[in-house]
Amino acid sequence: MRDPYLDKPQVARFWGKIKSVLFTPLSERVTTHENTTDAMETRMDTLESRLDQIELKYFHNIVGISYNVTFTSLSGLKVTGVWNATAGRLEF
Repeated sequence: MRDPYLDKPQVARFWGKIKSVLFTPLSERVTTHENTTDAMETRMDTLESRLDQIELKYFHNIVGISYNVTFTSLSGLKVTGVWNATAGRLEF
């Protein structure tokens, strides 16, 4: 008698997949989900940061705010501005 749906190798592969899902240790599945969750949280944090930057750029009228950046070394740095030696800063 012929099986109309699956032949023996197909049935064996099917049961192999089911066994791998059903009998995988719970700790392994939890670890996999934790890693996926951590990766998704990292991606979400990155997206939130980028969204905050876009909102600052396009939805807020920011005028006259100064930015302070401290460098340990200026070697290899190319900037345009005026060096204020008294204040020890570059002014734009």
